Amino acid sequence: MIDERVDELVGANIRQLRIAAGLSQGQLASKLGESYRQQTLLKIEKGSRPLRLTEAAVLAQVLDTTVDALLNPPADTAVELKLYAAADDVVGLWRHVRANCRALTESKAALEEVVAEHPGVYVGEQVAGVIEMARTCTIETAVYGGEGDDGEHQ
Repeated sequence: MIDERVDELVGANIRQLRIAAGLSQGQLASKLGESYRQQTLLKIEKGSRPLRLTEAAVLAQVLDTTVDALLNPPADTAVELKLYAAADDVVGLWRHVRANCRALTESKAALEEVVAEHPGVYVGEQVAGVIEMARTCTIETAVYGGEGDDGEHQ
């Protein structure tokens, strides 16, 4: 299975190899020839532009390495990118949970309003349980990430 972030992995590896060679992006672009610009290398290193096979061959030669070394990042780089991907997934799920808790809180308020408007109506255990469940979600949202908290740590 191919990692969805293969361009980022390859780009991060090229960046490490370039830095290890003591070259700036501009210097490396100059060594690669007229058709290469610093901006192109920036995009490749960021993973926003895929590396072409012909470019990999030229880069490997200039950086005195192999195409395989360009395409297979060291374990720590791959692990770091996987950690960031997992963290992004957690943030996305937290936002989803928080949005659903808000919707649940609004529904709970509507349910409590109906109950309050009809004080003589028996509220069964199921309805009382639903209200308590929604109250718990409201409390957890306030404790773990109230309004304005988008789940990102600075």
